[in-house]
Amino acid sequence: MSKNPKQTPKQGNTLFSYFSKTPVKDKTPQKDKEVLSPRRSPNNKAKTSPKSTKKSSPPVTPNGCVAVAADFTPGDLVWAKLAGYPWWPSLVCDHPTTKSHFKGGKKPEVHVQFFDTPPSRAWIKASNVKPFKGSDGAEFQRGGQFYTLNTQIRKGAEEADKAVKLPVEERLKLVAFLQPSDSEEEDEEDEHVDEMMDLDPDIFDAEMSDDNDDSIKENKAAEEKTTETATPAKSETPSKKRTRKTRQAAGKPKRRRIMSPDSAEEESGDEFKPSGSEDDEDSASSGVDEDEVSGPESGSEPDSPVKKKKASADTKKATPLSSNKKVFTPLSSNKKVFTPVVSSATKSKLSLFSAPEPAPSGEGGQSESSNFVHNRLDFLKPENIRDANKNTPTDPDYDPRTLYVTQSFLDKQTPGMRQWWELKRKHFDTVLFFKMGKFYELFHMDSTTGVEELGLIYMKGEHAHSGFPEIAYSRYADALMQKGYKVARIEQTETPDMMADRCREMARPTKFDKVVRREICQVSTQGIRTFSQTDGDVGDAKPSYLLALCETETQDGVVYGVCFVDTSIGTFHVGQFADDRHCSRLRTVFAHHTPAQILYERGRMSQKTMQLIDGYASVLKEALSPGKEFWESSKTLKTLHEESYFKEEGEELQWPEAVKAMMSDSDSLGLTAAEGCELALRSLGAVVWYLQYCLVDHEVLSMKKFEQYQPLDRAPEKRDTTTFDTRQRNMVLDGVTLLNLEVTKNASTGGTEGTLIEQLDTCATPFGKRLLKQWVCAPLCQPASINDRLDAVETLMEMQEVATETTDTLKKMPDLERLLSRIHSLGLSKRATDHPEGRAVLYEEVTYSKRKIEDFMSALAGFKGAMKIVKKFSQHKADLK
Repeated sequence: MSKNPKQTPKQGNTLFSYFSKTPVKDKTPQKDKEVLSPRRSPNNKAKTSPKSTKKSSPPVTPNGCVAVAADFTPGDLVWAKLAGYPWWPSLVCDHPTTKSHFKGGKKPEVHVQFFDTPPSRAWIKASNVKPFKGSDGAEFQRGGQFYTLNTQIRKGAEEADKAVKLPVEERLKLVAFLQPSDSEEEDEEDEHVDEMMDLDPDIFDAEMSDDNDDSIKENKAAEEKTTETATPAKSETPSKKRTRKTRQAAGKPKRRRIMSPDSAEEESGDEFKPSGSEDDEDSASSGVDEDEVSGPESGSEPDSPVKKKKASADTKKATPLSSNKKVFTPLSSNKKVFTPVVSSATKSKLSLFSAPEPAPSGEGGQSESSNFVHNRLDFLKPENIRDANKNTPTDPDYDPRTLYVTQSFLDKQTPGMRQWWELKRKHFDTVLFFKMGKFYELFHMDSTTGVEELGLIYMKGEHAHSGFPEIAYSRYADALMQKGYKVARIEQTETPDMMADRCREMARPTKFDKVVRREICQVSTQGIRTFSQTDGDVGDAKPSYLLALCETETQDGVVYGVCFVDTSIGTFHVGQFADDRHCSRLRTVFAHHTPAQILYERGRMSQKTMQLIDGYASVLKEALSPGKEFWESSKTLKTLHEESYFKEEGEELQWPEAVKAMMSDSDSLGLTAAEGCELALRSLGAVVWYLQYCLVDHEVLSMKKFEQYQPLDRAPEKRDTTTFDTRQRNMVLDGVTLLNLEVTKNASTGGTEGTLIEQLDTCATPFGKRLLKQWVCAPLCQPASINDRLDAVETLMEMQEVATETTDTLKKMPDLERLLSRIHSLGLSKRATDHPEGRAVLYEEVTYSKRKIEDFMSALAGFKGAMKIVKKFSQHKADLK
């Protein structure tokens, strides 16, 4: 007896609520996902993955003619308009993954590369692609369809004009080698992040349960018995595994993955065991093979649980991600509908992780989250919160990074949850991404943060619980850090077999010992970004400084010690200077090197300094304990001497010149700071401590890139004010001047709209953008230096052909500064042996290895391009002034 096709529920309490009934995606903007959306810039356009669109023949018009989209061929010059952006001169080219420039269907699309800096690409609707007839055409003049005052578009039109004169073969050489984006590589994983959350039941049951081994075996036996009696989901018919490319070539719609009864027996251990057969990204989110996916059927679901109809007021609030999704409505009662077949055993497993039922009071998600266990714990109530030393938040010595948790509470927890609380009480102000198998899980208050800030979905149970696949780490971590959160990545550093061997060696292992070890591999913040392989792309060109600050009062005013570093590059700037009562020099430091995170000495900062620090509302601020965390100068030098930051294995210690200049000559051991450098080394000590806390100290310090910072207005004590000081190289623009003139940021929003740097910045490389900002903030003031720069600009204008070729080469260069820092950290022997990262069990190890190779090849290509530029200019040495 057949049943009517099951409608996609507006709201549900199980994971089946998030299985889409049709491959058509909702095109309405979802407010919940805006945090994960790219910045609206032509260089960061949303890319349409070929995985989500079926290939078919070009559409045919009513009169029998093939649509005009099929007339475009690789190498054609066109005007292309991406939704939400203006018309842009573009070049039709093949997609790097599908090797095709055209996608058919009801809405055919053409793949183009934009003439932009840097070049970018996208799939464009055929209706938004028009032939490019040159910038001198009527359509590009005032009143025309493509007319614009945008300088970037006009520059792109000039490049397209040059390409018009080239043959098709030469035009195709303009196509930049762009790797498939993370969204394209991770399409399968993102699909499950948006629609469902899959979890290995073996892992969760073993670590989040108090049952002993016998009860676990009983559960296993019950599962096997249920599996034997369950109706198979077309598993009797073997089918050949089909990849994403073969599915596209066949022109068939993409099928949803459905759990089969066999998947319950995939992993018998209590932890995830990576194997060679699981390196396919298609199974990263669910661990289900394509062989076990059932095709479209019109039959009924005899095993489907009957859902109770809920009130519409409640259903609109229970799940954030599903609020904007379209509900599937059959067009005809006779039309076959895609109906997945799922066994009862699989449904019973998945239903364990469904969201809790909405509260009948009508408060929706708010009432639901308030019922979780962590909201009822006494030690988490605001009036009872204490740090590890039992200090209250009002105590001057209160440490917000720690939390006091009683031992009796920990003893009552399950093995896995106790492990989580042990880490949480040491990192109370940090969101823990807790690895369980191939997923990062968020529990308790961290899960609430994930649901509210990232749009994740609560899993069923009394504990707040949500998560996402390992491959999506960089997206979710970056989204939280942009909102001011600290993120700790916790990895499994032991396999189940290693855990079993460890337990056998113990005399009396307890239940808390029978859980795989997990360790924090890195703590990331706005100021701590090293862009490892798990972080994906190296980000934008904007520097992100971690700055440490200390001060001392003197008779003449105040003296500051500063140390700031962009951890993605690894260059330390250390200095000490006297300042006036308006903190002019300190304001200049903040304006020239805007910090993303500030470390300061708790209880030792003056009121005016704290007012200046508090004025940076969007900056993450952290107070460190004097002596213990904000080290003295002697302890800083001693730590740098004892650790292996500045020496290779088997070699002697080699101090960086900038640090060596701050050491006293009278101390042969090198443990005493030179006069006038005590505060500078103390600030350096604070940065070193924080890098150790975040587990990135060896990566950054071992590069040995140190510079001594001196204020731009520091001049000789005696000088003749009647003549120009030829020793002053740069003009001094303090923080107030830069703000009033809106040089780097405007006074209204704090952004770059309408600023001088926005008008001047046409740099082709990220490191060029960073250098330009330094030049603009500290312009030249020596006539000879100014004339030399003007001569260089004039020479480049006369050598248009060379300058154009050089610009094209620079556009293809990666961010070499950050790329070299990443390659350096990957080659550290200490990281592979003594760092938790070297012991981590990663499911996506193959993907990360590919990224390492790609980064290395990209760096080599960048250096080849740089040598090409040097060689080209050396041929015109006689023309240079």
